[in-house]
Amino acid sequence: MKQKSIVKNYLYNTIWNILKIIFPLITFPYVTRILGPEMLGKVYFADSFMGYFIMFAMLGIPIYGLREIAKCRDNQEVLSKTVNEILLINLFSMLIAVGLFFISFKTINKIQTDKLLFLILFPNLILTIFSLDWFYKGIEDFKFITIRNIFFKVVSIVLLFIIVREKSDYLKYAFLIVIATSGSFIINFLNLRKYVVINFRGLNLKQHLKPILIIFATTVSIGIYIKLDSVMLGFLAGDYYVGLYNASIKINRIILALVTSFGVVLIPRLSHLIKNKQINDFKKYIGKSFDFVLMLSIPCVVLMIFLSENIILLLSGHQFHEAVLSMQIIAPIILLIGLSNILGIQILIPFNKEKFVLYSVSIGAIINFSLNLFLIPLYQHNGAAIATLIAEFAVTIIQFIFVSHVLKFKFLKMNRLIYLFLAIVLIPLILLIKQINMSLTLGMFITGTVYFVIYFLILYLTKDEFLYKTVFNKFIRRMKYV
Repeated sequence: MKQKSIVKNYLYNTIWNILKIIFPLITFPYVTRILGPEMLGKVYFADSFMGYFIMFAMLGIPIYGLREIAKCRDNQEVLSKTVNEILLINLFSMLIAVGLFFISFKTINKIQTDKLLFLILFPNLILTIFSLDWFYKGIEDFKFITIRNIFFKVVSIVLLFIIVREKSDYLKYAFLIVIATSGSFIINFLNLRKYVVINFRGLNLKQHLKPILIIFATTVSIGIYIKLDSVMLGFLAGDYYVGLYNASIKINRIILALVTSFGVVLIPRLSHLIKNKQINDFKKYIGKSFDFVLMLSIPCVVLMIFLSENIILLLSGHQFHEAVLSMQIIAPIILLIGLSNILGIQILIPFNKEKFVLYSVSIGAIINFSLNLFLIPLYQHNGAAIATLIAEFAVTIIQFIFVSHVLKFKFLKMNRLIYLFLAIVLIPLILLIKQINMSLTLGMFITGTVYFVIYFLILYLTKDEFLYKTVFNKFIRRMKYV
């Protein structure tokens, strides 16, 4: 299969990630003002709870499948066989997850109070079998993923403004989540026939079970502390605080998607390099990934902390003002998750060291659960934010230790320390601009723009190793041929 260009893949992935920033900026202010903290909290609680069953149905396949497809994409026969084997395993896991969901549906009182809401979200569980993003990422077809995602996202946004008009429309909003999340999955399956023949005869499922289960255990641990905050808030504090908490982490997740976008593109290429023992090339790509994450995430963390009130009031309104502190507390996870994404997903998993990722995230999940149990009753959504921050910090440190035993790699470099130094030195600039009497929108736009322009200008003038030598020089070379 023809090898795709990393530049083009990154372009498509960046387009999608930029749109993932723009779309919520269009929809979230509308949804928060229409539904309010409590109704929005109901939907987020149900979606987070349903996420556990979806996680079980996926069984770690999104990560494992991507890696295996990247390894065999050049052999059509092996590719088809591998896809069929993974699909069949996915079918079995989905059916078990459906059974577990209906047991919970019948026995948990909080679900019974909103039965229709959970049933509306149920198709997200059934359609996991058709997800197949792991296949398209494995063959590096980011163009198809991007175009498909944009189409269904636009449809869901148009419908949002048409049918969600008052608080009682929270069920309709849940239905739109299904369209935005799973609407494209059937298209995935239909398009799959261009690449492979679906045939479930003569398969060897056993070879996949052990690595899939290890990655699944890792995914469960990750899923616990990603979704546990909202679920435990729902049980221990109520839907109102779920709504506040999700308002505080919404922008955080949007920025995270941009910060980790470079790594998503690299995963199939990194797996391919490891298979072919091209370790020096592997280190080169990992180095660029570290530079990208640190260069972008550190200033984003600083801006999130100092502009949190503007962001909450602008995007969610005054009824969500209590979410400001939790947004400030949780801002550093942009950096922490960006780093752990490189350490775990880009280094340990391509090296077949899934068990190390499992160990780290399991410890993180235990820390998060324990702290949530203690902090949520005392501090509600702020307690959940503290628990998540500590858990993410622990995971990142543990993964650094594991990676040091797998790959000899120099992390502390001068240009990476400069990113931190610059981001901190420019803080007075933020405080100065905030003293100017401006509207929320204008103030946030000017502050962010001036801060980033000066930040990147200084990096360019000092000929930063990544920005100047990798990004700018490559751009100039390409422009010569236009």
